[in-house]
Amino acid sequence: MKQASLLYFILFALLLQTPTLCQEMTIFLGLTGYTYYEDDRRLISGEVHSLLSENELAFTYWKRSRTMNTFAFISSAIAVGTGIGIVARNEFDLFSNEDLGMLLRFLTASKKGASVLELGTGKGPALSWILDSLDDKGCLVSIKKNDKYLNIAASFFGKDPRVELIHQDAAIWIDNNKKNQFDLIFADTWVGKFTHLDLILAMVKPGGFYVVDDLNRQLNWPEGHQDQVILLLDKLKSQKDFYAFPIDMGTSLFVLCRKRA
Repeated sequence: MKQASLLYFILFALLLQTPTLCQEMTIFLGLTGYTYYEDDRRLISGEVHSLLSENELAFTYWKRSRTMNTFAFISSAIAVGTGIGIVARNEFDLFSNEDLGMLLRFLTASKKGASVLELGTGKGPALSWILDSLDDKGCLVSIKKNDKYLNIAASFFGKDPRVELIHQDAAIWIDNNKKNQFDLIFADTWVGKFTHLDLILAMVKPGGFYVVDDLNRQLNWPEGHQDQVILLLDKLKSQKDFYAFPIDMGTSLFVLCRKRA
């Protein structure tokens, strides 16, 4: 881009020495390149070509500057497009996590001494939102099969007395803890969402909540996963013991609230 600008500067200097029929030619830098004016009238490319062709050196620099400007514009467009893609992807993840996090914090705050179960700890982003509104008498059980991610979460929250991080397959844990009851269950893994759904819903207290996300179709979903999501949504909507509340935010959320007796 600097080279293109330099060429245009040289061109402009040559124009000052070029006898033409116009009183004055003015150059402006626009979004897609330079534009040329004779007084108040914009010159089309053919007119500029005709005028500059009278000066061989000016004409040579003009053609070269147009080529450089084209390359600069293309490279800038690619850079901007790539940047938008990266920002859009990151912003989408950021805002979808924020939407989910604010919801989890809100639901947790609605219960005194809340007992919370998180299936799928990940690196702990949802866990941090929950803890933000969990009072001193509350407790949070978070389960993750992958110890690498669990260790990351443990480095931040392992010393919090309200938190119990469990390294275990969620299916095994559910089978061994069927009688436990929770005010809030956030299912962020396959188990408790696409499998073991009835068992995990039975663990929600009256007035308690069940939350899932990642329901909007994603480009990286494997073949057939969309059908699994549709089936899950049908099951959630048909739960007679729960109030259903779909939320079209972020990656799409769905909340169930168990009816009180």
